Amino acid sequence: MESVKEFLEKKLNLKVNPKKSKVERAWRVKFLGYSFHKRNGETMLRIANRTKERFMEKIRHLTKRTRSGKLEDIVKSVNQYVIGWIGYYRLATTPSVYKELDEWIRRR
Repeated sequence: MESVKEFLEKKLNLKVNPKKSKVERAWRVKFLGYSFHKRNGETMLRIANRTKERFMEKIRHLTKRTRSGKLEDIVKSVNQYVIGWIGYYRLATTPSVYKELDEWIRRR
């Protein structure tokens, strides 16, 4: 940790908060909704499980059976959310997650 802290402070002129900072193995870290894993020696990005759960919670909220309004408006709000979500997580190398969530939405 000390060498990383020294590099950040001296080379990059960044201040490190010791209470919030730690050095950890990449596959144990969840960062901005992503998790990391290695495949064939290459580090890949995944969508963290909690991120998928929050996505499903949001879609459930948008498609509640008791929600009033036109079907067109509901579809528009779901599409808007899904397109934004996919845009944000486009760097993840998990096409199966997108397929799984797409199938789940269609059953919804």
